[in-house]
Amino acid sequence: QTPLVDGLTLLLVGREGYGRVRAWGSLAFIGGVTGLGAVIAGISSRIWLAAVACACAMLLASFLLPTTDHEDPA
Repeated sequence: QTPLVDGLTLLLVGREGYGRVRAWGSLAFIGGVTGLGAVIAGISSRIWLAAVACACAMLLASFLLPTTDHEDPA
């Protein structure tokens, strides 16, 4: 199955423009990851401590979310 974003892209740009959109998206991803890697490499190791602390805080906060009373349709 085609992922939702790919399906929407096909719907909006058609088959002729799909390859161009995917190519630019891939180039933007590669450039963004490369740039972010350079930024992280220039920051001290304390960034990892902050990232782990934020991830733990989000995990703990997820336990406070209310439960739903909806039944599973399956």
